Formats: sequence, structure tokens, C-alpha cells
Amino acid sequence: MKIEIQTLLKLPNKGIAAFLNERDRKVYIIHSDNLIDALLKNLMMIKQKTHSCTPLIEDQEVLEFVFLECVEDRQLQKMKFIDWVDHYKKLDYSLYRNYLPVTYKAKLGYSNNLKFIEVRLYNRRYEWFVVGVFSTMKDAESWMNENYPNEIVNRIVYADNVLTKDHLSNIEMKKGKI
Repeated sequence: MKIEIQTLLKLPNKGIAAFLNERDRKVYIIHSDNLIDALLKNLMMIKQKTHSCTPLIEDQEVLEFVFLECVEDRQLQKMKFIDWVDHYKKLDYSLYRNYLPVTYKAKLGYSNNLKFIEVRLYNRRYEWFVVGVFSTMKDAESWMNENYPNEIVNRIVYADNVLTKDHLSNIEMKKGKI
């Protein structure tokens, strides 16, 4: 695999990129706050045959580097990473790695005003974001158990109810004002 210097110079610092194997329809997606560094590290490990993903090493001659998206916010970057994984799965690509490097656990919590129950996804640093807002504990537990059994997050799902939609639209409005 060859990557031109022009491609490297055009890369933004933060974002999501992929190594594609069009022949076998496989993809290896990366996200980083320093894409150039992440790309160079991955390339070096592939060339030195020290990369943790052995199939990636074996397929290095057919890999193509593709920049996917510039994403500045670290949390949003992780969510978009999962979106890109889902996108390539829908296109019948298989993943070089069968796990998501971002690990979330689903937990229940109270809203700031203590009126609502929120379903939140927490990462290892205990940073979280809301994926569902409910008026009763029973509704929140039911939805969480249906979408995140045993608190395990395989893919991010947002509740499709009025309270959640209102919550998410308020977040978008606040972001727009900043």
C-alpha cells in the first residue's frame, strides 16, 4: 500500500479514516485526535508485521487508505466511528477487527431537574451521553433491557420517543448558540 505525501498533508488532525480491502470487502476503521500519527503508526506496524491485526498484515498489498470524516469532538468521534462501522456493515463489508475499540456500558440516571429517568452510555472514563429519556423508571428499564441487555452496548440506539427527541434537540440548539 502506498500513500502519497499530498494525501497526508491534506488530512485534518482529528477524525475518522479507514483501510479498505475492496477485493475481499473488508475494512479497518480508525479514529484519532492525530490522524497522521495514527496512520503512520498503523502503516509502520503493518510493514514490520507487528500489527495486532494479522489479517491486515496479510492483505497489505490490496489495502487502500480512505479519509472518512473530520470530527473534532472526542465523544462525537467515538459515536461517528460506530456509525461508520454500521455503514460498512450495511455495504456487506466485514471488519478486520470484530470488536469496537470504544467500550460503553448502559446505565440509568436522573435528569438534572430530577423529573425524568435517563438511559446513559458511559465510557471507561465515566464520561456519558443520553440515549433515552423517560418519565417512569419502568419505561426506562424496559427500553434499556430491550436495547442494551445486561448493560452491554453493541451499537448505539436512541429512544424514539418525544422526551428523548426534545432532549436531543435542546442539545443541538445549545451547540448552535456556542
